[in-house]
Amino acid sequence: MNTNKINKVDNIVIVGGGTSAWITAAMLSNNLPHLNVTVVDKEVGSPVGVGEGTLLSFEKVMDRCGFHVNDWFPAIDATLKAGILFPGWGKNQSDVWHPFFFPQMPALKTSQYNVWSKNQDFNFQTHGLSFYDISINKDMVDYEALNSYAYHIDAGKLVTFIQKELERRPRVQLIKSDVVEIFRDDQTHNITSLKLKNGQEITADLYVDCTGFKQLLAHKPDKVTCEGRLSGL
Repeated sequence: MNTNKINKVDNIVIVGGGTSAWITAAMLSNNLPHLNVTVVDKEVGSPVGVGEGTLLSFEKVMDRCGFHVNDWFPAIDATLKAGILFPGWGKNQSDVWHPFFFPQMPALKTSQYNVWSKNQDFNFQTHGLSFYDISINKDMVDYEALNSYAYHIDAGKLVTFIQKELERRPRVQLIKSDVVEIFRDDQTHNITSLKLKNGQEITADLYVDCTGFKQLLAHKPDKVTCEGRLSGL
């Protein structure tokens, strides 16, 4: 007989205050509105950077968080991003264009590369790479293929936008304080509570670590060092 018990999750604590923490809070609160979500962000923030490139799925993620593109696009200074241009690459100092979208050719039952191999008389960058011609040569956007674009955003403004939006969700709260101590179960090492710098001790059914490289909530954080590994190269 299986005696394992699945505990109901009603309260979630997210530690961290960057984009990952707030997108997590938005996603959970929008899709599981019964949850009480608490974001614990340190008193003084230290963002990694300002500008960030997204994946193609960013708009879908924001939609699942409950945010429409017409609202967040201007608020976070978003721009469409078709790919990355690497100028002066290699021995020939060529321009390398890395698109985010690669067209599929199911009707032809072949790949983009096979089509290109049989049409060597055409310029590959113009005809074989998505958005190269319209982006680099014409400095334009293909409005009929917007779902094939990623975005470049201001990460700081993204956090501010989500914070303001989540103020309307009564089950989401922010605590500005540092985690100073983590209490764990002696047997399982699971977190039982967090002590904060402001004196609070908070508990949750589930703890989410969004502290990045610090891995603040991990019992034994994975660390990799390259010290001494490059000697002799």
